[in-house]
Amino acid sequence: MKFKHIAVLGFATLLTVGSIKEVVAQKPASTGSDIVAQASAPASAPASTPTGTFQAGEHPTQGTVSIVTENGKRYLVLSQDFQSAKGPDLHVIMYKTDAPPKGGLKKADYYILAPLKKISGTQRYAIPDKVNVANYKSVAIWCKQFNATFGYAPLSS
Repeated sequence: MKFKHIAVLGFATLLTVGSIKEVVAQKPASTGSDIVAQASAPASAPASTPTGTFQAGEHPTQGTVSIVTENGKRYLVLSQDFQSAKGPDLHVIMYKTDAPPKGGLKKADYYILAPLKKISGTQRYAIPDKVNVANYKSVAIWCKQFNATFGYAPLSS
């Protein structure tokens, strides 16, 4: 009985070692200069990904926001730790300055992206192609009914 276990264990070990040797043999050997080149090569990241951290306006708002591009489409992403106060008629807007006023926003200064889906957690909103993101310096959670900025995040690249 012990012999069967040892034989099976030995066979499994041979298969594992053989597989490792095959993988190592397929990988080209690297030279010291390869390692230096890999360490100094920048990761392929977007040239500029606008991001921001929420600040309170009329109400406490926290978390971060980023604008990402995936498959040629742009999205505004609220982080997992995003949280806003509850309110009526809340929307995610893009605002032309880095600090929108707490109230009295003028229609020419913002773009309504979408109604806020939920008051906490990760969320994604598609940014239409017609929107020039460079024209907007912040993202805000805005109460349309009372024209009040709950919180905002200045965007930086």
